[in-house]
Amino acid sequence: MIARLEELIQERFTLMFKSILGATDNLSLKAKLILALLPITLVALYFSGTEILSQHSKSSQLGEMQTLAGYSVQASALVHESQKERGLTGLCVGSGGTNYAGDLASQRQAFDGQKTNLLAFPGTFDMNAFGPEFKATVDTFVSALDGVDTHRSDVDALNISGGSHLAYYTQMNSVALDGIAVIGSLSPDPALNQMVGAYVNFLQAKERAGIERAVLGDVFAKGGFGEGDLTKFISLVTAQDTYFSVFASMATEE
Repeated sequence: MIARLEELIQERFTLMFKSILGATDNLSLKAKLILALLPITLVALYFSGTEILSQHSKSSQLGEMQTLAGYSVQASALVHESQKERGLTGLCVGSGGTNYAGDLASQRQAFDGQKTNLLAFPGTFDMNAFGPEFKATVDTFVSALDGVDTHRSDVDALNISGGSHLAYYTQMNSVALDGIAVIGSLSPDPALNQMVGAYVNFLQAKERAGIERAVLGDVFAKGGFGEGDLTKFISLVTAQDTYFSVFASMATEE
């Protein structure tokens, strides 16, 4: 089929060439050749221009993905510090505020450092360029960060009930991870999309491990399982196994 198409194109240009030569008897041979080659030249220029535009578009898209990758690094780094603060908060609250207060204070400083980096990053690029879904997740995450100081005050005053001290960090981390997941859907490259998907599943498994640490920290601080603690622990282990399994199926060997 391709060979036949090439034959048809060759025949078409041959007829065009003869037609041009026949219609321009009064022109010099050089002028006739220029006119005969003009259609081929124009076609070549068209396809060359199309390819240049295509490559420019791909380069621009990959540049945008690099920016989003930078955001995902900042967001996941903050989530990491949030996970540690959540765990220490659980230990401190579980002990009635008598244990781990110094460790919690140091961890809050580490969290605040990453928070400063994260809040500065969206100002380095136009979030609107990546669609309303991505901007909405970033805005929601930033809004959640605004409540950190109030939450900490409640923790310090032990003015907090049940597992609500865990739920605050978990909800905030969930929003951050949702924003990273959206980045995968924005990728023009299927291979890159798969890598982001693997990364998100790894982060989700790590988040369940962080919740497990906080839950068991609270259990040890209380000296035993409370109502629903064991069931939650088992579900967290199951979720981790699932996310790690999906990560392993999507990630490259490297």
